[in-house]
Amino acid sequence: MDTPHRLEPAAFERSLDGERPDLVHVTWVGSHSGTVQPAVGVAAACAGAGVPVVLDAAQALGHVDTALDALPADADVVVYGTSRKWLAGPRGVGFAAARGPLAQRLEELEQAEAHVAGRVGFAAALAEHRDLGPAAVRAGLARVGAAVRHRLAAALEGSWTVLEDLDEPSATVTLRPAGAGLDLAALRARLLAEHGVLTTFLATERAPGEMPAPALRVSGHLDTSAQDVGALVAALRTAS
Repeated sequence: MDTPHRLEPAAFERSLDGERPDLVHVTWVGSHSGTVQPAVGVAAACAGAGVPVVLDAAQALGHVDTALDALPADADVVVYGTSRKWLAGPRGVGFAAARGPLAQRLEELEQAEAHVAGRVGFAAALAEHRDLGPAAVRAGLARVGAAVRHRLAAALEGSWTVLEDLDEPSATVTLRPAGAGLDLAALRARLLAEHGVLTTFLATERAPGEMPAPALRVSGHLDTSAQDVGALVAALRTAS
């Protein structure tokens, strides 16, 4: 498909009327697209059907609303994520949280040796996020993502396509060249070396069912400026 697919909780809930899966895994925000999945709605449908659900929040925590207050207290759910990505914490440390019957079946997650320095860094990143205000951060990131998509869609029309909805409430922007034959991995390296612009090369193995061709990912943050986006536009025009 040419555009990222968004789950529909109602349709998903109806699908559970047939043969029920043993477990459902939902990636809240994919690494291949900035489309935000209705993970809480899917988890609620799973809870109603008695199906355990695992939520990948690696690209979601600190980026979009990850509150699970709407789920019933006995929902069978696991959430996992990382310190880095949108919290800008250290690499090598993350988290896993479980509740409901599934939590009782998990083995002890704690290990004898702990990455203490990483945990301290993770705690510091969480404290900074709390002090900034999670709701304000989410709103700011959504504004940045929308602004970048609208600017790129207008400035690069005919040469690049923005894959998400332009007003998708995330800061991740996914771009695909209009023509074939462009080596995006090499382009990504040139953008960094020659223009100081950091992007991510997305190969199709990230999501074989959704990616017909490779793409580039751009992830602005709260400090992204119009000048930064202008530099990206100029670099893409020059490099491609």
